[in-house]
Amino acid sequence: MSRIDLVLGTFSALALGVVMVAICADTFMRYVFNSPIQGVQDLVGKYLMVGAYFLVLSLSYASGSQVRIDFLNLRMPLRLRHLIEAAICLATAVPFSLIGWLAAARSLVSFERSEIMPGPIGWPVWLTTALVALGTALLVVRLILDAIGHVAGAAGAADAPSLPNAEGGH
Repeated sequence: MSRIDLVLGTFSALALGVVMVAICADTFMRYVFNSPIQGVQDLVGKYLMVGAYFLVLSLSYASGSQVRIDFLNLRMPLRLRHLIEAAICLATAVPFSLIGWLAAARSLVSFERSEIMPGPIGWPVWLTTALVALGTALLVVRLILDAIGHVAGAAGAADAPSLPNAEGGH
């Protein structure tokens, strides 16, 4: 799973790099030559930013980069901490499962209908929601695996997922 996260994280970073280059080029063309690059706004807003955000969700969670309020959690017994982490993982997996399911369903319908966005370039609609579905699906898988691992950790397993520490991360 970490290899998939690394590949998608790399795509996410590349997408942000392309966003910077595309916006700079579009701005230059717009203000110097009064001729903006067609489709840059759609490319950036509908694909690159969506991919940059959703493709890195699982990697971000795995590295502990999310915001946490855990001052009480750090003072609890180890087994209780594992149970709380398992509950948090499962509670988080529920809405993200719904988001992923709805995005995948929307993407499939859009693909079957060959829907395109109106504008100077006919970008396919399905790709945007497919990026959302892929990113959330990977996050949900990681959350469920971590929940199982934390339940095992509460039962005393030595190979349980790491718990958050006071400095952040896992």
